[in-house]
Amino acid sequence: MQIYSGAMQTTSVIFPEPNRVEAQQVDVGELRPDQVRLRTHRSLISTGTELKCLQQDFSPGGAWEQWVQYPFLAGYCAAGEVIEAGSAIQGVEVGDRVAGFGEHRRHPAVAADYMAKIPDGISYEEAAWFPLAAIVQFGFRHARLELGETVAVVGLGLLGQLCVRYARRAGAADVIAIDRSARRLEMAREGGATNCLETGVEEAVEPVRDITGGKMANVLYEAAGAADVFAPCQRLLGNFGRLVSLGDTGHAECQSMTEGFSTRNLTLIGANNDIAPLTNWPHPRSGEVFMKFLQRGDLAVSDLITHRFPVERAPEAYRMLLEDRTRAMGVVFTYD
Repeated sequence: MQIYSGAMQTTSVIFPEPNRVEAQQVDVGELRPDQVRLRTHRSLISTGTELKCLQQDFSPGGAWEQWVQYPFLAGYCAAGEVIEAGSAIQGVEVGDRVAGFGEHRRHPAVAADYMAKIPDGISYEEAAWFPLAAIVQFGFRHARLELGETVAVVGLGLLGQLCVRYARRAGAADVIAIDRSARRLEMAREGGATNCLETGVEEAVEPVRDITGGKMANVLYEAAGAADVFAPCQRLLGNFGRLVSLGDTGHAECQSMTEGFSTRNLTLIGANNDIAPLTNWPHPRSGEVFMKFLQRGDLAVSDLITHRFPVERAPEAYRMLLEDRTRAMGVVFTYD
């Protein structure tokens, strides 16, 4: 039976048109049998993705244009309490705490394949990182990182910071963090980076060569989401290196292969996790791993949270990020 539906109103962050943000009252909508409805406590801005959506920073005719239709419901990292469960939901009940792929909305609907239970001792704002952690885990599993390999991470936003932390825990011998922001590099160092290069990717080739004794990186996680770094990233990899593309640029036609891609037998790995439910590691299972790491202290994300805004002040949060996204890392909306 539908409990919350029809004309019930809820606060939602919306991009009515490019470069405009509003916190509006909208209908909650109907709940599908495979969904739960949350009372959101915290949601996390996925800065790179959401600013692309806000600024319409993608080429026409592609997947981004199909997805981003204005007015656009922003966000996909939410954590809260279940207040309603669809008829097909199993293992989750009203009152349970869950995190999932839900919009910046006070009462979002989240599909069973895209959520994970929050165990005791984990806060809502930590759990809200689960969707991003699931994306990074997906990239790590496909890269098949081996114990003692060298990892480079280009772009130290939210995904890049998680890459650094997962790489150390996965047994990388060296984790080379590359970004132009000194503040982001300091966060990466605190998260386990062994070498921090305050430089662009083009200028990082020789430093990476020095660090690795000429062997270059075995695995590179591209988390910058910028088309112009794609080719330079290939130059940081050694023979049989793997380039994991975590940041979808929105401008695929501007990305190019270098000569070294063939001569050094490089491998390009896509990491779009929309197909995760079809694999042996669907999102709920990845969520269990993420939450377990948090519980044991093997992974931390709370130190990456730099700003909190009531959801009603969403325009202010995005304005800050548009002015200088390097001022912030984890930006959380509160719903108290």
